[in-house]
Amino acid sequence: MKKKTVELLQRIAITATTVVYGVSFTGNLIALENADAINSALGTASFKTVKSEDADSQDTEYYKSDYEDLGSLIQAGADMTEEVMSEGAVLLKNDNNALPLASASKVSVFGVTSADPIYGGTGSGSVDASKAVSFYDGFENAGLELNPTLKENYLTTWYTAPETGNWMGEGAGTYDPSIHFRRCTLGWSGSKGLYIGGVDWNYVTEAAGDTFAQYGDAAIYITGRIGGEGSDLSMDSVSDGYNGDFLHLTQREMDTLAGLKALKDQGVFKKIIFIYNGASMLSADFINDEKYGIDAAMWVGTLGQNGGAAVGKLLTGEYVPSGRLTDTFWMSHEMNPVNVNFGYQVYENAAELGIESKQGNMFVPEPTLHAYTVYQEGMYLGYRYTETRYEDTVLG
Repeated sequence: MKKKTVELLQRIAITATTVVYGVSFTGNLIALENADAINSALGTASFKTVKSEDADSQDTEYYKSDYEDLGSLIQAGADMTEEVMSEGAVLLKNDNNALPLASASKVSVFGVTSADPIYGGTGSGSVDASKAVSFYDGFENAGLELNPTLKENYLTTWYTAPETGNWMGEGAGTYDPSIHFRRCTLGWSGSKGLYIGGVDWNYVTEAAGDTFAQYGDAAIYITGRIGGEGSDLSMDSVSDGYNGDFLHLTQREMDTLAGLKALKDQGVFKKIIFIYNGASMLSADFINDEKYGIDAAMWVGTLGQNGGAAVGKLLTGEYVPSGRLTDTFWMSHEMNPVNVNFGYQVYENAAELGIESKQGNMFVPEPTLHAYTVYQEGMYLGYRYTETRYEDTVLG
């Protein structure tokens, strides 16, 4: 009997406590939401502000800025971007002291990316380029004199915008891939797939060939690649890529470099300088290839909003490129074991199991059941592979 009484009392206590807690919690929320009305009715206040006698003399700016105004802060950010570029650029090659150039050098600048720089990556890595410093501006501010005919053609005649698919220059509404290039920084894709873009060498020489000798202190060739969030780089499906490889020079790029080498041999250009603008490592087998005759090569990464201001100064010696590479720099990505397993591998019997349509992503919260990746390379990444398994297995 006593046990039942105790249990009853416990139930009553628990029930009462729960009710009181619920009423208190709910009442507190209601009171907070109606604090003004309650205070007005009761003639009370939720809080009281007390001002000390020396309040006016106290400094309440606890986190002080180092800058006088917003403009100074923005300029400091731009200066930092330029400093990062000046210290982070990597000089890959510099034969016969090809660099630095004299500040008043007359140069011809080639390549899609000269007119359309890679300022950042895709997705959250993108950059507002509306006020960014271009290669052209950076070169001219460093004192280099640019071939105006080439510059004009790259900016207008050979340029189109992906937003409309129409040319900004001659032949509006048409597209001739041998003459025009699409805007590469957006990784233009459409009915023909991902497109790097470029201009055939014969059109370049036809439009500006008679100006090369006048601006022959150096031929500066700039190429770039973009990638990042939502834009994995393809190894075999880029429509104008060499064998579809996004990180290999395209045939147009190779033809242009070979054409510049021929002109250098004829004495039209004194030297060839190659600049790579991008965050992803290119297959670098071309840098020391004699048929391209590259005298100096520099990897500048992505420009950001003000990095372009530093590149011209790097070429003229005002800044010294002091960046360094990782331990392994691939001459060809085909040699990298991680690429064997990268991509979209689907189970052969996925359709039989009825899971061929399972696509998981940020918008569809279901697992990707029909695709898989096997990390066969294990720990053998980068130098761990080239200095061990590659040496033993591939080279014997």
